[in-house]
Amino acid sequence: MDASDDYEEKIANKIQEIHQLELEALRRAGVAKEKEQGLEIESTEAIRLFREATGYILRLRELREDIEHELQYDERYHPGRILGHIDDYNRTLNDIRKNPSLKNAVQSFEKITYREKGLNSYQVNIDGQPINMKSVDTNGYNSTKTNITMSGSTVETAILPRLRRLTKEVENSLIGRCTSGKRPD
Repeated sequence: MDASDDYEEKIANKIQEIHQLELEALRRAGVAKEKEQGLEIESTEAIRLFREATGYILRLRELREDIEHELQYDERYHPGRILGHIDDYNRTLNDIRKNPSLKNAVQSFEKITYREKGLNSYQVNIDGQPINMKSVDTNGYNSTKTNITMSGSTVETAILPRLRRLTKEVENSLIGRCTSGKRPD
């Protein structure tokens, strides 16, 4: 199986996963009933909301999978990649806020901010809490490296775990908004 087939299979699996999630949420919300001939959808608004939210949910899941992979397998991190994850999260949050049907689902979530703090670190603010992240690693010979040891770092213990949690919370909020099946105010 070549890379394009593998990618297509991954996308097909994600679409199927979202469809199953959609149906389960509709059942729980009481807007879908099992019938002898299959599932009868009683709320077109809930379906419309899920269709709008699917892209955002997939983006959040892909970001969370990347974060989980880094936490599980990477021994070193690159600050630019971590900041890229933060930018992806913020971009997704902003895009959801631009959607009038879904913006209420994310109004309580804050953007994650960061700024350079001196030459060797960044200050990352998540949920109003500042966390320092090293941007260079120095060894005994006074040379610097931009690939920093993950083990015990604030990236491993605070930044990535919180970012992973936020992606899940935003996803759950979107799903909750969709299952309500109500038009936005």
